[in-house]
Amino acid sequence: MKNAQKDLEAIKGTVSGSIRVSAPISFGEAFLSDITLGFNALYPDVRFELELDNKIKDLQSENIDIAFHATTTMEDNLVPIKVGNWTEYICASPEYLKDKPVITKPQDLLAHQCLLNARKLEPTLWQFHDEEGSHSIHIEAKLSAHHFPMLKKAILSGGGIGKLPSYLAEEEIAQGNLIRLLPSYGTKLYPIFIVYPYQTHLPIKVRKFIDFVKDWFSKQDHFLK
Repeated sequence: MKNAQKDLEAIKGTVSGSIRVSAPISFGEAFLSDITLGFNALYPDVRFELELDNKIKDLQSENIDIAFHATTTMEDNLVPIKVGNWTEYICASPEYLKDKPVITKPQDLLAHQCLLNARKLEPTLWQFHDEEGSHSIHIEAKLSAHHFPMLKKAILSGGGIGKLPSYLAEEEIAQGNLIRLLPSYGTKLYPIFIVYPYQTHLPIKVRKFIDFVKDWFSKQDHFLK
């Protein structure tokens, strides 16, 4: 039945049907609705099924057409397309920073209340680099969270200093709700891939969606090229 649908699409040249998409939770909540709604404006006959999960899915067994990955570790049967990079910003709210010691170098963070992303392998190790080389500090924190939106809320509420993905922090920084700290110190870049299971004949709807996603990312300031 699935092959028959592909053949029908190829004959008609239509862009219609269902596309199943998987993405990490924080990314999906931040941008996936914008991407899918933008695509639907061009191709209204396409339906989306969105799966938000931080676990890596088996795309073939779960019949997922496209997945967003923020890792370079992938199965051999997947076709990866890099669409951008994201990094982490050290952020705090203006309320938290009021009357606090000034932060000009990574070591200054040790005098502050910091909030951690518990999903990292070494959440207490924060690494930076600048023209003088690499810098590492070990953070002690009273709060750690497995979920970026929860961490963001704690930072916005004045709970302390934390690291947020650039795509979650930039709008809050622009609006004055967060202040980016140590901007002259770089942090690690993380790649963003869209991946799909290898197949001889990729459905038109999936090919069009891949092209749309690549174009969408190329126009976003949140993602480094």
